[in-house]
Amino acid sequence: MEVKTGFGYFEDNQGNIVGKYELPIGDHPLRKGYSFVEVASKAELDAVEIYEEPKSSEDIKEGKIQKEMNSILRKQAVSSLKEKGQIE
Repeated sequence: MEVKTGFGYFEDNQGNIVGKYELPIGDHPLRKGYSFVEVASKAELDAVEIYEEPKSSEDIKEGKIQKEMNSILRKQAVSSLKEKGQIE
């Protein structure tokens, strides 16, 4: 790919934006199955949103479980440190 502005993003075969780039002007390799779109400025690049796969109900459930586990472990750690007099 020939980079002219230094700013741009990559699209997959479905047209989803899968990554951004800031590269020196010049030729760069491009992975097969991807295309690139250049933008004129860093401000334009910052406004580009990268596609995220929709989360499945299992992924959402697992995220809630992990968040709850972290909360419980933190509470236990704080309690233990207070009992040992290591924190107030």
